[in-house]
Amino acid sequence: MKRGQLRLQRGDHEGALEDLRRALELDPRDAEAWNDAGIILHFQGALGEAQAAFTWNNRSQARRRKGDFEGAISDAARGIELDPRNARLWSTRGLARSEQGDREGALADFIHALELEPNRADMWLNCGIARQRCHDIEGALMDLTKAVELAPSDAGAWTTRAYARLVKGDLDGAISDADRAIELDPKTAHAWATRGSAKGTKRRFDEAIAEMSHALEMNPSIAYAWRNRGVVKDLLGDTKGAIADLERFLELQPEGREADQARAYIEKTRSK
Repeated sequence: MKRGQLRLQRGDHEGALEDLRRALELDPRDAEAWNDAGIILHFQGALGEAQAAFTWNNRSQARRRKGDFEGAISDAARGIELDPRNARLWSTRGLARSEQGDREGALADFIHALELEPNRADMWLNCGIARQRCHDIEGALMDLTKAVELAPSDAGAWTTRAYARLVKGDLDGAISDADRAIELDPKTAHAWATRGSAKGTKRRFDEAIAEMSHALEMNPSIAYAWRNRGVVKDLLGDTKGAIADLERFLELQPEGREADQARAYIEKTRSK
């Protein structure tokens, strides 16, 4: 498999195809090998442009899942050249750009995908998340509301809008959306974390601690739940618990304004 990929990179299409066929004999479910073989067939003129674009999209997704964001972006771009009206390719590249940290580039790709397929909830969802990361909360809420309208049974869409409402300071709206998400799927950890965070801000401390703890039991990688639970613990006088939560938050999110605030709190508290 790896030798076939090296040969493909060097332009040895015949040798690469031979190696990839051997890899598929050994493992016929190897999606990456199928995608690479499809790309070689495209180079050899054996695939139409639409089929080839589909293959580039698949390999882009596989590379993104492995953390190869440059490769994913490159493959999606090649697919876009072949089929520029394929919304999935624009969306795939947007996801890779987002994970790479290119927020503006991701948003541009998601907007383009949305223009091509305006009736897909996932396109509105991607766009809303990207706008929120670009600090356009009003625009994010508009997009996320459209996603909820198109997919009212999608707990993820309700959860994402709940978090955007929390960021905006609409605590009642955040709680309401999180309620709906939890009704649809009680295992949606981010919905519990968002609702608990909103309740903490409303000084419903016992509920806040319980709900954020429940979220962290399901998914201990939710950084903001550690931070917000730590803030509530501090307000309740549990300094030791607050420091422990904020240290865990810093392990997950060591950069940014909130991280700086957490470090300052820990240093100030320990120096007393």
